[in-house]
Amino acid sequence: SFAFAVLALILGNLTNRYGGEIIMPVGIAISLLGLILVSTFPKAAQPMSTRSDAAEQAVGFGEFARRNGRFMLLLGSVALLYFSHTLINTYTIQIVKHVGGSNADMGIASAIGGFLELPAMALFPLLMQRVKHAGTILKWSGVFFALKALLTLLAPSVGWIYAAQCLQFFAYAMFTPASVYYVNQVIRGADKVKGQAGVTMALGVSGMIGNFLGGFMLDSSGGVSFMLTVGLGVSLVGLVLVLLLTERPKVMPAA
Repeated sequence: SFAFAVLALILGNLTNRYGGEIIMPVGIAISLLGLILVSTFPKAAQPMSTRSDAAEQAVGFGEFARRNGRFMLLLGSVALLYFSHTLINTYTIQIVKHVGGSNADMGIASAIGGFLELPAMALFPLLMQRVKHAGTILKWSGVFFALKALLTLLAPSVGWIYAAQCLQFFAYAMFTPASVYYVNQVIRGADKVKGQAGVTMALGVSGMIGNFLGGFMLDSSGGVSFMLTVGLGVSLVGLVLVLLLTERPKVMPAA
């Protein structure tokens, strides 16, 4: 989140000054630096297998889906809910320019969302101590996904886009840790990892479809407004389903 916020702010100003051609050289330089840093990581020691691990083996995906049918439906709902978030993140520059903004304004808008994720995720464990049920936070974050999409659609100026980005604190920044806690509370034993992977897969599918369809919607006669309206509608369907399908905890966290 911190890296995203800083880079969005810097690249927004650089593209405003030098054009979009500056993005690829900066991206290549950062990627090379990342490769160098990753190569210095020490190898992780192999964990000793425990008796509980041997007693409880993870099942295959088909059996996992059969045992956790409601959770699988929830993953589809999450993909729908995330749809508007994908459109807003991918096509931020078109949205900002639609209300009269510049590349620098896009950088500021993206940076606001990124910076606000930091305190939200840092405070999340304290919130969990009070709420206990991650599903409750998951539902509330879904409400703010929809509110952010609505405010972005109705925004008459760049200032309102900034205001919509502030809702990132309650939307994506809360959803991400809440989904991790939620899986730990509703999926048992060795299948928790499969549950976490399922959430990531749902977000990835939503991102892929959103990026693909978003371009076609932007090229339509309705442009940005049409794209954001469709995104809001899809996310509202996802929100209703999330509210209906979120389960009560099966495994409560230790006090």
